Amino acid sequence: MSRSHKKEDSRRRLLEAAANCFSEKGFSACSVGEIAKRAGMSHGSVYVHFVDKQSLILTLVENEYQSAIEVFENMRDVADLDGIFDRLNECIRSVGFPIDHRLWMNILAEATRDRALGELQRRLDRRMRAALANALLPFALSGAESKRMEAMTIQIYANIDGLIARQAVDSEFDIEDQLPIFRKQVEQLLRAD
Repeated sequence: MSRSHKKEDSRRRLLEAAANCFSEKGFSACSVGEIAKRAGMSHGSVYVHFVDKQSLILTLVENEYQSAIEVFENMRDVADLDGIFDRLNECIRSVGFPIDHRLWMNILAEATRDRALGELQRRLDRRMRAALANALLPFALSGAESKRMEAMTIQIYANIDGLIARQAVDSEFDIEDQLPIFRKQVEQLLRAD
């Protein structure tokens, strides 16, 4: 394995270990040392990749949002609503490796307390919603204004975050029962004046 591949592998292992630790314990209860140990690395090796725990958290969040943004930007070529709902449903079922439902809730909660994380989350959330609005625009009533599309994507993501939260806290919650209801809600939003 080349040096650059080893470095990328080490970085990936650290991000996965951090995601697992943060999901289990929350951000403040996970130390850099514990993250390194979970990754099978030395404490000091974390600082080869990240300035501090905060930069590790920000990188983890940015990676998650970037993957979601790419999914929605690539939805421009989706010919029907079924394809869009397949992607939305996947976002609800599995937030995005290595982030799970519990960690997603931690990220949103921490974004209300941590200024840097809050700013990053809001900036990336706007980009993600804009990409979704572009994908949904062909299916909305003609003449949909950008302000209305923005409001619609806020409603859609409020529902998505709510379904993710329910999965995080309720082991008996069956997401498959809820997805048809979610679809009807989005279809109603698309038809609304």
